[in-house]
Order: sequence, then C-alpha cells, then structure tokens
Amino acid sequence: MPLSESKKPGEKQDVFWTKGTIAFFIGVGVIVLIFLVWVALNWSARAAVERELEKLRAAGQPLTPEEVAPPLVPEAENAAPVFQRAFIEANAADAAVEADTTLGGLKGRKTGYWCDMSFADVNIHRADVRGALEHHARAFPLLDKALALPTCRFDLDYAASFAMELPHLSELRHLARLLKARAFLRTHEGDVAGALRDVERMLRLRHALDDEPLLISRLVRLAIVTMAIDALSKIGEGRPLPEEEAARLVKRLAAVGPWATMHAALVSERAFGMDAVNTVLRGELTPTGSRGTFATRAVASVGGFWMRWNQVAYIELMTEMIDASALPPMQALDAARDIEDRMTKLSDVRGLFAKMMMPALANAMKRTAMVQARAHAAAVGIACRLYERRHGRRPSDLSRLAPEFLDTLPVDAFTNKPLKVAPTANGFVVYSLGPNGVDDGGTPSAPNAYDKDVVWEHRNTPAPAPPAPTPPGASP
Repeated sequence: MPLSESKKPGEKQDVFWTKGTIAFFIGVGVIVLIFLVWVALNWSARAAVERELEKLRAAGQPLTPEEVAPPLVPEAENAAPVFQRAFIEANAADAAVEADTTLGGLKGRKTGYWCDMSFADVNIHRADVRGALEHHARAFPLLDKALALPTCRFDLDYAASFAMELPHLSELRHLARLLKARAFLRTHEGDVAGALRDVERMLRLRHALDDEPLLISRLVRLAIVTMAIDALSKIGEGRPLPEEEAARLVKRLAAVGPWATMHAALVSERAFGMDAVNTVLRGELTPTGSRGTFATRAVASVGGFWMRWNQVAYIELMTEMIDASALPPMQALDAARDIEDRMTKLSDVRGLFAKMMMPALANAMKRTAMVQARAHAAAVGIACRLYERRHGRRPSDLSRLAPEFLDTLPVDAFTNKPLKVAPTANGFVVYSLGPNGVDDGGTPSAPNAYDKDVVWEHRNTPAPAPPAPTPPGASP
C-alpha cells in the first residue's frame, strides 16, 4: 500500500480523545447541573425557613429554648430552694420508711410509692401510714414554707434544650402524693378540716410550676390538680365538710384555669422542637433521636434541603396549633383535629419531623380542658353542698351560688354555657359535656377515652370499700 494512502500516525488516537473529551464534558456538565440543582434546592429551602422565622421574629415569638426561659426572681422570694430542701428530706424519709421493719403493711411497695395507697387501703393500714408520715415530719414544714413564698423558679439549664434535666417534676408529684396520703389518714381519723387543708395545699403546689413554660411541666400541674380533685371526692363522701375550709377550696378550684397557660406551653414546645430540628440538620442527632455519627453528618449535609422543608412544615403546623390554643377549648380542639388530619396526610418527604414531634399535642390540649372542666365542676359541687347546709336545700338554679359562695359562676370549658347538675340515687353530679359536646346525662368518660361527660360526683354515703386482702396462706 502506498504510503500516501496509509492512515496517518496518531489519527485513531485523535478520534478516541475527541470522543473521550465529549464524554468528559457531558459528565462534568451533569455533575455541575446536579450541583446547581442541589444549591438551588438548598437556597430555596433555607429561604423558606428564614421566611417562617422572620414572621415569628416580627411577632416577638421566642425561637430558642434560652428565649423561653422565665426571668430570674429575687432569691428571698423564690420557693425553689426551699422545695429542694423538702425534696431532700422527703427522699431521706422514704429511705427510713423502707428500712423501718415495723411498717409491715407498706412492704412490697416501690420505695416512695406507699403514699399512692387508695383511700380504703390507707384505712386498712392506718397505723403503718401514720408511722410513715411521722418519718416525713421534717419535710412538711419545709413544704409549707415554700408554699408561702410568692414566686418559684427552679434552676434549669435551658441551653441544654431537649437534654435539660427536670428532676423537680417527679419530686413535686411525690410531695402531692404525701399530702394525699396524709389527707386520707386525717379523714379516717376524723380530722376532715385537716384533710381539706391538705387538699388545698395540693392545689397550691401546682403554682410551683406557674412560670415554667414547658409542656411537660404543664402536664405535671394537671396531674397534681387531678390528684387533689380525686382526693377531695373521697374525703367528701358521706361526711359534712367544715365550712371555712370548704369555702376556701371552692375559691381555689374555681381559679384553676390551665387552658390559659396552654398557649405559652406550645410556644415553648415549638422553640424546643426547632432546636431539635437544627441539631438534626447539623448531623449531631438522627431523626429517631440517636446520637449522630460521621455518616449522619454527611447525610445531613447532602440532604439538608429535605430536612429544611420538613422544618418549614413543622413550623407552619406548630404555629397553627399555637394559634388554635388561643381559641376557646371546643373551637381549639376542632382546629387541632384538622391540623392533625393534614399532618398525617403529608408525605414523609415533607412531614416527617411534624409527625414525630406533634402527635400528642391535641390530646394534651384535650386533657387540659377536661381538668379545668372537672375542677370547675368540683367547685360548683362543693358550693352546692355549702348552699344546702346553709339554706336546707340545694339551689334550684346554679346562679344562686354567686356571689354567696363563688365570685362568678364557672362555665363549661367546652360549651361556654352553665355546667349541668343531675340527681343520682346516692347524691348528685355536676358535669361538663366534655370534648364530644353531647349531654350524656352525667355519665363519666372511661379513663383516657374522652367520649362522655366530665363529671364531679358527690355521694351521700360512701361507696362500699373493697374487701381487705386475704393474708397469704389463709382461706379466702
């Protein structure tokens, strides 16, 4: 073959590099395009988050846990240090009760939980309960001293955010249980006035958490109020109530208004939730709550835009829930149900954080309204008993209770109308229509069912006590 017709040296190599160059630039173009899309998605997600945050800033809303912390209070007016001393004394007394071999009726119970005995059990083990309370003789004066102070602010590390420790909450509940046990014992020993004073102390104990803007603190306040109302219903069965102590309790119960604090609690919950989301965005925490690793930080960096869209959805839905809490309870609960329905319909791409952090809020709102309704029903019920003692009959209309026994007549938290009264075979009930808004004639809801009325019941004669437990080895 003539040399002129042969392929020039390097000709194939040039064609090969031309194709390779084209492929290279296509690949680079695809990578650049993906990068630009990623940048655009991150920019738009960041901008969306910033728009939501700017709305909150403009409204003066707190955005971080530190911003929801209550202001400091004068040391001389702060009940928290006195409560702390009461906690120490109560815990030491619990250990002494555990070690006291003479208190046989309290054995086999979890340390510190002997005071959760039922009204009937306290009567059965009266001597043991009295002995256990004597071990707590140093805690009760400290409790009274703390209750006499005007403010309370526990030293909490708000900067720790959702890792903040809250040991005082269980301690306050324990003090409430001690008061309940002493109230039951005093009732069985004929000191009904002293028992009512202990119930009043329980209601005052909730004020230790008045300025603590945490949802869990609000729930503990509800638990303490519920404990007080349950104790009062047992104490009042078939017994005349001393007028002075009963009248003070009526005022205390009528003043129970946890619904007004729900808004602040949800604002705080949003601040803590946003901080949790930011921690996930930094890769320091996974969405399931486990500690972050190098891999999670890498995923957070790459998928940050997805998490920020989740953050936007959480802020939007949480803000709607907060706005709903400013409405009257029934309207608020309807709005909360609508918010939850929309939340559950969101895909996990956009609604994962909201689904993880918001499901319990509607139930918390419902429980808050129910405790308020029951406290007001109890106030009206005790006022009816005082009216009957003074006038020889129950009032024909609840409006007759004010202003003689109540400054103003409480209304049903759910309907904003007067509470209902109905006679029973053994007394009477005062009730709210409850979350379903239907008059069920004073039929109470089953525990955690929320499907019937919210009821305060007075029995003219006590309910039959359950039989005493059969000693081991004895014939039933």
